[in-house]
Amino acid sequence: MDSADDSYDEIMAQAGNDGKFQNRYNLLFNFGAICFASMSYMSIILALNKPPHNCHVPGMEHYNITDPDLWKNLTLPRETDNRGQLGYSKCQMYNVTEQHLQRHYTEWNFESSDIIDCAYGYEYDRTYYDRTPITEYDWICDKGFRETNIFIYNRLGELVGTVVFGHLGDTLGRRPVFQLSIVIVTVGRLVSMFTAAYYAVFCVAAVVGSLTAHSIFQSPLIIAMEISKSERRGHISMMQCIGWTTGLCILPMVFWATKDWFWALLITVTPIILFVFIPRYV
Repeated sequence: MDSADDSYDEIMAQAGNDGKFQNRYNLLFNFGAICFASMSYMSIILALNKPPHNCHVPGMEHYNITDPDLWKNLTLPRETDNRGQLGYSKCQMYNVTEQHLQRHYTEWNFESSDIIDCAYGYEYDRTYYDRTPITEYDWICDKGFRETNIFIYNRLGELVGTVVFGHLGDTLGRRPVFQLSIVIVTVGRLVSMFTAAYYAVFCVAAVVGSLTAHSIFQSPLIIAMEISKSERRGHISMMQCIGWTTGLCILPMVFWATKDWFWALLITVTPIILFVFIPRYV
């Protein structure tokens, strides 16, 4: 086996394994493509960010109260969160009835038996996000498991995809698998953008988008290792790490600038499809 590898390395050395082609390839596919691939892969995590929230309790305008914290103090019970910090309840409220609204709020006296689940929807902190699937469809409280389940399904998709596309890479070749990986992650994320109202379909799309989480990175790396001299392999791996990190640095800035999960996904997912059309001999 070693002699076969040595023969291959000798042939590549004679053909050229450290020229302009390798440099262009690594810059395009092990930096540029990986930068966009990391954004495509990780975008679903930021899109499913759960902002601070609490029950919406109508009646604030009835008393001309302009301080939201005062209204929260009147209408929301206190609870200790999973970090041990005391704050307003995220999923429960005091049962403010018409009888309460007929009296001044200073006369209110709620007890634990007056606590009910949110009856009038929710209010979200929109400092960083104007819109996410969670804020659009209230995936919180009794639906809070949905976000967690999607992340679990993503990991299962990665597990299945690693086995399937790893085998396909050995049989079909790295280049077609890389191109297929780009198409799959793009389709999965784009379908997710339009199906958040249909939870089951959204989950399937999220799984599809995560199937190629590893092959989209491994394929160009293996190709580069095979066509480059052995002394450059550490440098190639470093280029991938820099590309990955660059994408992860750009991704939150896109979400910060748009404050909308739909447009953030569109901006961070679609550019990678261009790498499918780069010719073989670039």
